[in-house]
Amino acid sequence: MRALRYLRRRRRPHTDSAVLACEAVVELVQLYLDGATDDLTSEEVGHHLDMCRRCGLQADVYLQIKATLAANRPVPDDAVERLRRFGEQLAVHGLPGSP
Repeated sequence: MRALRYLRRRRRPHTDSAVLACEAVVELVQLYLDGATDDLTSEEVGHHLDMCRRCGLQADVYLQIKATLAANRPVPDDAVERLRRFGEQLAVHGLPGSP
């Protein structure tokens, strides 16, 4: 996975300044929410989600969708709309911080 290679290149000793880039978090957030990341990656992704409103909102949408699917209920329209808008923004503007 590209994000894991990115992490290996970018990982520094954990300090407040060692926050993962949005690009890496976008690729890791679903694994993180499923509990499928190692302890250090989980700590770094969690720290980023606490600090970055945009990525934190994206994680919230994934959690809502995951909970809804697990309960076998229709996905809330507002969650679908936020996810759609986020996808459209990515298509037009790319990832935050990317050239």
